[in-house]
Amino acid sequence: MHIEQLEIERFGGLQQVSLKDLGQGIEVIHGTNEIGKTSLLEFIRAVFFGFEGLFRRGVLDPKIPCSGRLIVVTGKGPRGKRERHRFSIERRHEGPGIETLTRESYEDDIVGLGGDEGDSVTVKQLDGTRTDSQRIYLQDLVGDIDEATFTNVMAFGLDELHELRTLEPEGCGSRLYELANGLDRSRVAKTIRQIDDAIQRLERGDGEKTPRQLLLEKRDALRKAESDAQSEYLTGDLFIEHTQVLREITNLEKAAARAAVAENLARDALPTSQLRYAWKKLSDELESLKKVALVHPDYDGWQHDVKKRKQVFRIVQKRLKERRKLARELANRETKSVIWKKRVEIKSLLDDRSQVERLVADIARTEAHAKLAARRFGEQIGLCGLTKVMSVENPQTSDDGMAVVLPEGLSLSFGPLRTRARNCKLASREVARARKQVARARSELDKAEQQLDANGGALSGPALTSAIEAATEQSAAIRKRMSTGERVTELHQTITQLEQEMSKQLASQVMPLSWLLGLGSIFVVGAGMLLSGLLLPSVATGPLAYVIAALGLAGTGVASVMTWTLDRSSGARLEETRRQHALARKQQKDVAAQCETLDTTISKFGNQFSNASTETNQLQQERSHSPQTDLQRRAARADAEIIRLEHMATYEGVLRSHKDRISYARKKLKLAFSRRKKSVARWQKSLEHRGLPSTLSPSEVWRISTHRHELLTLDDDRRRLSDEARHKREELAATARRIEAILVECELLPEGTALDQLQQLDDLLNKQRQLHERQKTCTRKLEKARIRHRQAIRQLKVCDQTLQARLERWDAETEEIFLAKTDRRPYFDELAEKTRIAERTWNDGRSRFEDPSLLDTWIEQSSMISLEKRLSDAETATKELRESLVLQKARLAEIEKEIQLAEKNNGLETLQHQSAAVDAQIADHDRRINLLKCTRQLLERTRAEVARYHQPAALIEASHWLAQLTEGRYVQITTAADEARLDVHDAAGVIWNPERLSRGTREQVFLALRLALVRDLHEQGITLPVVMDDALVNFDDRRARAASRTLFEFMNDRNGDHQMLVLTCHAHVAALFREAKATVRTLGSRQLSTALSADDDVTQEGAWRAEEYFFGDAE
Repeated sequence: MHIEQLEIERFGGLQQVSLKDLGQGIEVIHGTNEIGKTSLLEFIRAVFFGFEGLFRRGVLDPKIPCSGRLIVVTGKGPRGKRERHRFSIERRHEGPGIETLTRESYEDDIVGLGGDEGDSVTVKQLDGTRTDSQRIYLQDLVGDIDEATFTNVMAFGLDELHELRTLEPEGCGSRLYELANGLDRSRVAKTIRQIDDAIQRLERGDGEKTPRQLLLEKRDALRKAESDAQSEYLTGDLFIEHTQVLREITNLEKAAARAAVAENLARDALPTSQLRYAWKKLSDELESLKKVALVHPDYDGWQHDVKKRKQVFRIVQKRLKERRKLARELANRETKSVIWKKRVEIKSLLDDRSQVERLVADIARTEAHAKLAARRFGEQIGLCGLTKVMSVENPQTSDDGMAVVLPEGLSLSFGPLRTRARNCKLASREVARARKQVARARSELDKAEQQLDANGGALSGPALTSAIEAATEQSAAIRKRMSTGERVTELHQTITQLEQEMSKQLASQVMPLSWLLGLGSIFVVGAGMLLSGLLLPSVATGPLAYVIAALGLAGTGVASVMTWTLDRSSGARLEETRRQHALARKQQKDVAAQCETLDTTISKFGNQFSNASTETNQLQQERSHSPQTDLQRRAARADAEIIRLEHMATYEGVLRSHKDRISYARKKLKLAFSRRKKSVARWQKSLEHRGLPSTLSPSEVWRISTHRHELLTLDDDRRRLSDEARHKREELAATARRIEAILVECELLPEGTALDQLQQLDDLLNKQRQLHERQKTCTRKLEKARIRHRQAIRQLKVCDQTLQARLERWDAETEEIFLAKTDRRPYFDELAEKTRIAERTWNDGRSRFEDPSLLDTWIEQSSMISLEKRLSDAETATKELRESLVLQKARLAEIEKEIQLAEKNNGLETLQHQSAAVDAQIADHDRRINLLKCTRQLLERTRAEVARYHQPAALIEASHWLAQLTEGRYVQITTAADEARLDVHDAAGVIWNPERLSRGTREQVFLALRLALVRDLHEQGITLPVVMDDALVNFDDRRARAASRTLFEFMNDRNGDHQMLVLTCHAHVAALFREAKATVRTLGSRQLSTALSADDDVTQEGAWRAEEYFFGDAE
């Protein structure tokens, strides 16, 4: 199997990536880091074995959709024995259910070929050789291999390369043991350890004495008891016989079990031998076919004739298509049209084309001259300023220059107009001076009004005087209120000091509370001790209680007296302080009443002279902060109000003088307007007398007067040239009418100029000539095509007759029957496949047989003793042993009954029975120890022999590839006899542990082991492609060159359709593979969008950027 095409819709950081035209053998894909090589490796693993492992390892997020497909080719090439098939393997992880998935959703360790929520896999056959009823499963293509084996052996990177460092029983390492003739050495070592443990338990036991010593002591005690006892020996004989019968029964049971096993083996050997006979029969038939030719010479002749017939048939079809095409083309040819009938008239018109062209040129020249004269006339009018004066005769005419007419007043004199213009100019200047005077007086008045508004607005004379008086009274009241407020503050501080002094005097006259509590507690303790003396002995209380009680009582009395005793001097000071406090309280009340009166007066003034609501709000805010600060601000505001009112009184006189100046300036402006109006009226009257518009200015009139004569001359020139152009156009129009008449007769729509219409007629006439010639040519080609088609049909009939003659010669009705008789290769392939299946079935049956070597011996001796005879003998022997076993069991029952009867007598027989049982236990103990020791020795010798002479075939194969990788320095890989580890032998015979080797040599060993395991998997029918991601990164140039040659030889040494993808980021590794004649491709940002193409220059300079790969060009 090999991958032909890889398409990734979305996988991690890769989107819409496609790799095409991948072939067999080694495909080296070279690219820089972060370009997506490892992602390609993970994608190939995921397509074959699902996305679950990537989700579980955290490589991909299960909530993000991912999908892609692989197109693989299975089977050998077209010259091989098997057919070649193309399959499409598409895997998707998408759907609404994936939004709830997490990494823990895939912790069930169930990784298969299907999928969990949102996962689906689709396998389709692209070549169409399989019917819809035959469903294709991915397991049929992948084979019997799990994801772990594929990851560690066939699709690995540098991290997985070291997974075979030790050979553990689990994983790929134990596979090397399983390949060594079915011997699992790890299980052998485990069995030896179990045998050692059993021998140790039997020899040492659990206590101080061994089990054998305990049995010997017990036997000695029983024998001593027997010597003291006096009795008959009948019971002892019964016990001895009982022991012998039991031993005989045990032997019979073992013999019966062995006979049953032999019977089952013989019974199982019968169907297995039939598998071998069937395999031998098919092998013999296959060998007989190999000795004869499989293909008859008529087969090649048939193939040649069939190929020739296909060629002739294609020629017949091709010529038939040509014939039909020419026939349809001839049928679709138009008949003779009106153009072809009118070709004489059209030819005469075409002869006059030169005259029409000359006429068109004259018209163009004349119109150009006329337009030039008109433009010069217009420019002169623009210079003169007559654009307002000119009138248009006919606005609809196409000649714009002739539509302009000069006024008749241009011929009169322009002298009186100059005087009128001078008067108008003087009147305008006088009006401008009057306007300036009015504006200057008005601006001064506005400035005075603004200054007055800035000082509070305008007031009349009496009102302004009363406002100044009221503001003065308010300022005096505010300042008086400020002094009163300061007096209130001083009184408040005095009252506070007096109250503090009164509190200190009161506190100095009373005894402290802590002293009272201490003395009271002393009294309580003493009283308690006195009371307790009534109940307890006097020794317990003593005279100390009386002393404590007395002291407490005395202290309490003294404290009570001192509490209410006042000093006379302290009382006098206290009375004086209280009198001063009352006087200060009274003064404070009077001053507060005075403040309230002043506040009422100030508030009236504030409401009267408040000019804006904003000032009132500011005043309220200032009061909320500090009353004293508020009064100071009010006083400052009252002073400012007085100053403002005085300024307003000054500005009132200035306003009256400015108003008088404005009235005088307005009178002068009105007189100037009347003079200018009279001058303009006289000017307009003079213009109307000369036929000019009244809107002309004096400067415009002056320009007109200087260019009058030039305008009259240019007007005559433009009129003359315009008339000449009109005559030429009329002559051309007559010719155009003739051409349009011909077009109408030809059922054509006249469009464009006369020359365009002549060119149209010329083109149509030439087209009709070409169609006429083509019709003649097509008729000739059709006749030739008919003749060639008839010749090809005759050749096809000859080929059919030749093929029919071959069918009659071989007596075959159809081609399939003929091919089956002449070509026996399909039957040979089918027989080889059946033989291989029969051989595999036989090997499977033989491996399931308990003793394959015994089965081979029986089959080889089947000519002397048949398997049916062996089965009947085994059945007879089993039956006889079972009958003997039944008889011995009956005899054992009789002996046990006799022993039970003898035990009732209670004599020496009991002791003899116990002694015999102990002897049997000692003998059994010795026998078990000897058996275990012999078994251990046999296993050790067997394991040593296998390790020495029977190394696994995979290790032999790995040794071959290791010798080529190391160029003969290391020649063999073996397994140790005592533990699961690898030994590497160099050319000198020295044995190395892989851990002691260098990193590069160790990776060579692991690479050789993988090549051997890949070869074993291929022999079992697993032909998946091998993918390596930078596995040679730690090799130097010499080792990398040897590895490239070895891998190339490994791929060429294998027959069939195999592929190895080598992913590397090192240019020198790609160059070495190129030297080994392997296909080398270079990854680039532009190449991943389409198919990868082989690159002739592997060592390109410059690195590919990951941004270019994932997001396109950075431009």
